Amino acid sequence: MIMKKLLSTIVLGLLWCNVVNALTQEEAINEYLSDRELDPIEGIWKSVSSNKVFFKGEYDRIFLIYKKEEKFICKIIRSTKLDPGRDFCNLTKGSKSLYYETESNLTFNLANTFNEISSNQCIIKEVMPCDSYVRIWPEVYTSSSSQNQSGSKTVSASGTAFFVNKKGNIVTNFHVVEGCNDQSKIMYKDKEYSAKLIASDKKLDLALLKADLNNKDYLKFSYDPEKMQKIYAAGYPFGKYLSDDLKFTDGIISSLKGFEDNTNQLQISAAINPGNSGGPVINQSGELIGVAVSGLDKGATEGINFAIKSEAVKTFLIANKIKPSSSYFSRELKNDKLLRILEESTVYTFCN
Repeated sequence: MIMKKLLSTIVLGLLWCNVVNALTQEEAINEYLSDRELDPIEGIWKSVSSNKVFFKGEYDRIFLIYKKEEKFICKIIRSTKLDPGRDFCNLTKGSKSLYYETESNLTFNLANTFNEISSNQCIIKEVMPCDSYVRIWPEVYTSSSSQNQSGSKTVSASGTAFFVNKKGNIVTNFHVVEGCNDQSKIMYKDKEYSAKLIASDKKLDLALLKADLNNKDYLKFSYDPEKMQKIYAAGYPFGKYLSDDLKFTDGIISSLKGFEDNTNQLQISAAINPGNSGGPVINQSGELIGVAVSGLDKGATEGINFAIKSEAVKTFLIANKIKPSSSYFSRELKNDKLLRILEESTVYTFCN
């Protein structure tokens, strides 16, 4: 009799715990996400299996990611394998798009559109590719967004860009201007100019802008990168929140291939931070050898950054009727010459 009562108490206790920990999407939004500006990864996410033949839906899950102090907590809303209300990851933000768990090797990579996450871990390691996750709330992430007169939203964003001729043509990353609704601007000679979007390539992550001005200088191209070659990167890391002065880092070309053997990219050791995106990477002759695009998680790696090769940029420009220039004769320049070239050719680009 005593044993039956004890078992009944345990069962009721377990049922009570499930009721207490149960979480609906509406409750998750109201309790964890309402009335504040969200980080890009915060929201409600759903798993999208790339291996439906193997999984047959049994690993589907809907979960919440929310910020708690300096961490990002993953909490189950619905799952066939995990209890509702259960925390299953505790993430640290390593860069603009990468989040990692310090107690494991779990890494979440947030897409440039902020609406998809890819993970470095598979449920079944022998089955590739891994699952990914899509945002279901909010449907579109916008940060510090505002509506223009047409009612469409423009996202506050910033990055770096550079001139490719004396006609006001500018190159940057596509992800820098993607949310700007063709309302990008640049700062040149302490003056603000509108920059019209002429062309873009989402796959290469390149965009061509045009400002109505006659710039004094521009970057010429070099197409023969070599491993161990000395390089310099210029840009505005963290936008003007750090300062409005153009900043420089240096390093070497570490590899002639980018992430996952991407032959359109170089791996470089020069530091690349949020805000450097779209900035020029030059050689010691002051010639463009790449466009800064991204870096791996700073919490798990060091000195692994990537630039789009100048050859890929050339192909993109020619396809859009812009012919880049190259030097007839190249020689190493002193730092003061390199500084002048970069400061005359590189601009801060933004939209708000």
